[in-house]
Amino acid sequence: MLVLTWADYSFVQPASAFSYAVVALLSYFLLGEVVPLCAGPASQFICVGVFVVGRTPPRTTEKA
Repeated sequence: MLVLTWADYSFVQPASAFSYAVVALLSYFLLGEVVPLCAGPASQFICVGVFVVGRTPPRTTEKA
């Protein structure tokens, strides 16, 4: 919520969604945790969604 004071929601939401994939990868490589098999395709799906949303032009209103 704090980040929303600094940036638009169109930037914050994809960045926060991307954290799900990053957490799964870091937990596997750094902590040696067992990541379920379904987490791979789910993380890829999230990353594709982040890419699609990130490629759309931002629509912001100018401050009055």
